Amino acid sequence: MTTKANTQAPIAAGEKLDMAPRELSGMCLFQAVGGGLEVELLEVETYQRSVVYLRDGSELVLFVPKGCYGIWLRQLHPQGRATLRIVQMSVLKRLVFFTRKLLSLLRRGPVQAVTSIAGFWRRKGRLTAASFDIAPSGADLPVEHREFLPPMALTEKPSVSIIIPTKVHAELLESCVNSLGAMEDAQTELIIVDNGAVAPDMLRVLDDLRGRENTQVLRLDIPFNFSRLCNAGARLARHECLLFLNDDIEAMDADWLNGMLGYATRPDVGVVGARLLYPSGLLQHAGIAANLVPGPGHPFRLAPRDVWSRNPLMAVAGEVDAVTGACLMIRASLFEALGGFNEDDFAISLNDVDLCLRVREQGLKVIYAPQATLIHKESQSRRDDDHPAERARRQTELKAFYRRHGAAARHSCFYPEGLRRDTDRAIKI
Repeated sequence: MTTKANTQAPIAAGEKLDMAPRELSGMCLFQAVGGGLEVELLEVETYQRSVVYLRDGSELVLFVPKGCYGIWLRQLHPQGRATLRIVQMSVLKRLVFFTRKLLSLLRRGPVQAVTSIAGFWRRKGRLTAASFDIAPSGADLPVEHREFLPPMALTEKPSVSIIIPTKVHAELLESCVNSLGAMEDAQTELIIVDNGAVAPDMLRVLDDLRGRENTQVLRLDIPFNFSRLCNAGARLARHECLLFLNDDIEAMDADWLNGMLGYATRPDVGVVGARLLYPSGLLQHAGIAANLVPGPGHPFRLAPRDVWSRNPLMAVAGEVDAVTGACLMIRASLFEALGGFNEDDFAISLNDVDLCLRVREQGLKVIYAPQATLIHKESQSRRDDDHPAERARRQTELKAFYRRHGAAARHSCFYPEGLRRDTDRAIKI
């Protein structure tokens, strides 16, 4: 989002730019405004509207809808912007553009800007609420929105213990393990946790795996408890990084693991998750929002490729509330220090969210890394939550979640506040 005009001299008021609109995420309208370039962005996928002013070729002033810091920081930090100033606004009608006079108010300080801009839009009947954060480089913004997180360069061959609970579907496990064989530049071990398989084809696959190098098979014939199975597998791990993986996951390329390790090796990161797609190519997981109703869920689920490949919240790495345990990476030392997954309160669901929120309580980040994109044939190996017994179990675990994480259930670090919380389909309020 750079222009030759802005790298040299400020754009004169009323000057017309000879350039075509560029796509940022959705639809952009470029206009010349006094003192700078206005970029009006309509986030068609999330129904949000943002206005950007680019001044002096290096400074940005963003007028963004409330709750949309994350989407803009993910979009702009990779472009190396030197200065980022954010003005947060909630409006009833669309913002068209601000005059040069209003822009100049920003240079006088936050108090004058708040008073004058808020008064202007109230007189126009377009402002329903206004709150402003104006800070160079986001220094005074909430900590989760201060910076875009680049991955660490891997200076040595990474080592990972991959833990896969399984029981029923031999073809899923076989496809999962075979897809992992294409990984490059990583030292890995497989820990298969057998939850009491009885089918002949599954027993055959498990026997074959026992004979493989760097593979352990642990049999744990107990009532299904995902947390307990994962914890048991983690106790056998020999490497510093743990990757919990469902047996219905299938890798799409050879470099996905490095895409996760680049973030997992950052000292300020605690957990890393991947982008997961349904076999149809629709989005299944791009991070979990803890504040959805009736409980944590996967926002933007079922988004098509032309959306998840472009929208910053799905296409660019960044912080999320939690990631799914279907593909979750964490350092073994941190996992042990936290006591692993909660086997008592979250035996089957919400164990991943609980773990991630406890990681965030330690001041560490939970990162969604779309550099790792895999196929997830979701929950083909257990009953659907619509089964009466499963609904009762789900309600029990939800109550435990709200008791333990009531504050997190009211606020998300990344899910836009302008979207409804009672659905995972990103519908505007």
